[in-house]
Amino acid sequence: MSTPSPPQTHTGTCHCGHIRFSITSPLPDVVSCDCSICIRRGALIQRIPDADFHPISPSAQSLEDGTHGLIEYRFNTMVARDYICPTCGILGFRRPRLGTGVWAINVRCLEGVEVEKLVVRKVFGSQLSTVGVEGGVTGEGKEEAPKS
Repeated sequence: MSTPSPPQTHTGTCHCGHIRFSITSPLPDVVSCDCSICIRRGALIQRIPDADFHPISPSAQSLEDGTHGLIEYRFNTMVARDYICPTCGILGFRRPRLGTGVWAINVRCLEGVEVEKLVVRKVFGSQLSTVGVEGGVTGEGKEEAPKS
């Protein structure tokens, strides 16, 4: 596993700019999942605590009360919530199965981040049951050991 860099503020947007947010976080290794939706989506995910996620558009309050105007997609267990721009179709972030307290950020939406230089860990979300959450650091699937 790589040594995390010090926390920095990173700004993220969808393609058209309708979704805007910032995070205050180091960019350690990120996660690539092999479940059916992640394979199709191609997102690289970093989980961060609520305190480090700063939604700009839509607002934090609108995300909480459901008036955000984004496409909210749920599947499988219907617990995780994916927030997708209604204009350009990009996933900016999601509330994972872990529930409140954690956001999963699409690292590919962060401006100025060279994703090819990040350590990417593989998570086997395809091996999850439809009922529970199993193993893995991410809480979403079995995890492959990082490559040295």
